[in-house]
Amino acid sequence: MVDPSSSVAFSGQLHDFQLVELVQAMGIGGSSGALHLTRADGRRGIIYFQEGGLTWCREYDSQALTLGAVLQQLNWIAAHVLEDQFNRNMADPFGELMGQQLVDHGFISAQQLADALRLQILWSVREMSLWAEGTYAFINGEAPPPRTASQRVEMDKAALEIVRYQYEWNDLLQWLPDGMHTQLRMGLEPPPNYQLLFSAAVWRVITRVNAFQTPRRIATALHQPEMDMARVLAPLIRDGLLYASIGEHSIGLPAVARYNTTENVDVFGLLSRIEQEWRKRRTLLDQLLALATFVNWTIDGLAEDWTRKGLSLAPDSLSNLLQRENLATINGYRLRVERNHINVDDLNNTLQRMLATARKTSSGGDLERTYEVLTRALRTVFSAINMRVDSPQDRSFYVAAWTALFEDFDQSLRPL
Repeated sequence: MVDPSSSVAFSGQLHDFQLVELVQAMGIGGSSGALHLTRADGRRGIIYFQEGGLTWCREYDSQALTLGAVLQQLNWIAAHVLEDQFNRNMADPFGELMGQQLVDHGFISAQQLADALRLQILWSVREMSLWAEGTYAFINGEAPPPRTASQRVEMDKAALEIVRYQYEWNDLLQWLPDGMHTQLRMGLEPPPNYQLLFSAAVWRVITRVNAFQTPRRIATALHQPEMDMARVLAPLIRDGLLYASIGEHSIGLPAVARYNTTENVDVFGLLSRIEQEWRKRRTLLDQLLALATFVNWTIDGLAEDWTRKGLSLAPDSLSNLLQRENLATINGYRLRVERNHINVDDLNNTLQRMLATARKTSSGGDLERTYEVLTRALRTVFSAINMRVDSPQDRSFYVAAWTALFEDFDQSLRPL
């Protein structure tokens, strides 16, 4: 749902303006922002633009097209490789995006990843172009989640693909009434006088129908582009070998994206707890130790969310993140991180020595560096969680809230 307080540039009904017309308008105007689409049944989509080009999109349907599905349909990767990589990715929410991990491990090339991302955008947008009823609203300047691996698709290419797709689906929709989400099942009996002669390729499709049920999932299982699969399935439905229907949609993200989100981390509750604790800290040493404690609390909030999903964080997630961000050491002292927690007692001993030295030399440079590292570490963990928040409005609220929190830290920092 579009936040009413957002900067809505224009809005209307999809039966008045087709998606292809809206995409062309974005391209001609060189627009940057997000086009929100909402169907009457509650299904939603967001298409992001940067200076007129498509850069990312999201369809809120449990069967929405994923990058993994595109890679399998192109026959560039096997399902078991994706599953193994997904399980590793879920253990470390601070790591690289899954697509980049596949490149880093040599499963696909950087060019294949870029091509697959562009196809994911195109194929998702063309599917949403079949939404004949619903509403749209364009929000100026709204950006996709920070870590999305976006690829630019020019307006002309997108518009041409949408037009071509809609033209072909003028005929296909009578057989596949819910597009790539159409629910399929095999007929119990063959049609009377039907000659059951099939090619091996068609037979492979028929035997997967009851197991995978939708054109998208069947195409993914057989490593074929979903549009090619739709062309094979339509005649089988027409001839009565398969039955098609509009299924009950589960409105939300696909499983691979849903497990990747941090929507259920109580960020505001965490920030409130941090603010209250900060006010209790009366000395510089207490404040510096508090920052390390806040990092641990934030990790705990993430770990609790992961546990609710039946997942667990890799024990070195925090240490790897600090190492990547050059936050693992402070003036030669290496933060002791054990099972995703900064060892506050060990840090306390080190800071006591730093504080004694600072008082003798009247120099607080080491402690200033400590404050800088610990606040950056806390910001980094906050940002890593926020990058997995799907709602643009929630992301903006969280950023505003913790920005105010860090301003309070700066203003109330105790002197040496």
